[in-house]
Amino acid sequence: MPNGSTCACSSLPGDMRSRAYTMPEYTDEIWHGYLPDASAGLAYGYRAYGPYEPERGHRFNHFKLLLDPYARGFVGRLHWSDALYGFA
Repeated sequence: MPNGSTCACSSLPGDMRSRAYTMPEYTDEIWHGYLPDASAGLAYGYRAYGPYEPERGHRFNHFKLLLDPYARGFVGRLHWSDALYGFA
């Protein structure tokens, strides 16, 4: 079974420190967890661990930081390039 984790980063501008948290719960094919010290303005992303088997529909790449599809915004600018894709 694939494993999910989140990478919580500082909410302070210019502070690039981060800490990884393992998602402890898996319900209805969704990894989830709770960060008790999280507050408004926290910058975060996800890393997904699992096999890279495109022929079976699996394209996990834990080197890629994934955006939360339910996030209300993101920090920085998005520059489209091949580096955004899992095969790059």
